[in-house]
Amino acid sequence: MLGKNVIVSVISLFASAGPVMAAPIVIDGLTQGPLNVSASGAFAQNGANQSSVDAVGGNRAVSISHLFDPGTSSVSLATGGPLTVTGADDYLSLGYGYTYVGGGFNGNQEINLDLSGASALEFDFGSINSGNVGLIINLTTDKGGGNYGYLTNNNPGDHSFFTSSAGALIVPFSQLENDGIDLSKINLMEFSLQSSDSFTLSSITAIPEPATLLLLPGALLAMVHRRRSKASGLMS
Repeated sequence: MLGKNVIVSVISLFASAGPVMAAPIVIDGLTQGPLNVSASGAFAQNGANQSSVDAVGGNRAVSISHLFDPGTSSVSLATGGPLTVTGADDYLSLGYGYTYVGGGFNGNQEINLDLSGASALEFDFGSINSGNVGLIINLTTDKGGGNYGYLTNNNPGDHSFFTSSAGALIVPFSQLENDGIDLSKINLMEFSLQSSDSFTLSSITAIPEPATLLLLPGALLAMVHRRRSKASGLMS
């Protein structure tokens, strides 16, 4: 049994640790459609813009490309989700703060999202038919005067992120290239996913930093275990 002093110390540590964690931030819940866009032929591209959807800023820009001929790549989203990509050799881009304008994204909306309390992005895949899905991330801060800060893995030598199975793909900010980003003011976000086959994406979420409190129980148990072991040694 733990001594009274140890119990009081544990309670004090829990009380002083502050809130457990902030709520996760849903970048895109991917439940609001309808969306149906297709591209056929080598390096064909098509896109769409959606408003009043469950995404940061309320808007979602979408681009789908088919990389090699022959074939068709399609992206669809019915009410309730998930977002579904069908075809082969697909390249999907999702933009927030952007508008799709024939052939690409134009950053003209700026979402001003505060991610200073987050440490990673989570991409939840409902299914992956075969092969891998690769991910490219671009988060941008507009500092004015033509100056920008970036959090990205879109440069040579950056980390590559792939998943071949359903579930969460978690990308820590620490594994992205930080070029003067201001996490308290994210103006633009673009996520591009390349796949060799069909897949579904259920949501994109920013995961908050865990508070110290979440780390305490294991450390305290280890401390108590060491004390008990030491006491047992003295008694033997």
